[in-house]
Parts: sequence; C-alpha cells; structure tokens
Amino acid sequence: MENILTKLRIHDNSDYRSSISYLMKVQAEHYYKEGCDFFKMGQYTESLALCDMALAIKPDYTDAWDGSGVALVEFGQDVEAA
Repeated sequence: MENILTKLRIHDNSDYRSSISYLMKVQAEHYYKEGCDFFKMGQYTESLALCDMALAIKPDYTDAWDGSGVALVEFGQDVEAA
C-alpha cells in the first residue's frame, strides 16, 4: 500500500482536496474488504454494516453496493437488495 504520509504532504488547496479524496477512497476500500471477510465467515450482519460504512464515505462505490445486495440476499431480503 502506498505510504499515506506521502499523500498528506499538502502544498495548496488542490493537494489538500486530493489527499482527502484519496484517504476517503482508501477508508471505503478498507471497510468493503473487511465486509467481504465477514461475509466469507457467514457473518452477514457485520458484512452489511461494513459495506454500508463504505457507501457512507463513497456513495458511488459499486463493489460496496454489490456487497450490500449479496448480504441482504443472504438474509432473505431480496426485495430490499433489488
């Protein structure tokens, strides 16, 4: 993983916005990957919660939307997943 401290060296406002955007993306990916791990262990509640956390940070994160849908299907909530 790229050294986050390197990304935090801020020189102007565009660097600041870019760094914040990068950190939000990294955090969303982290939550999504943890959600996948919980899903593999059959812990669907935790998986769904982590995918939702990823989506709260990055609403256009399609993998997290897919993960939420799959977790909901495992709960038998096909209607909400659609």
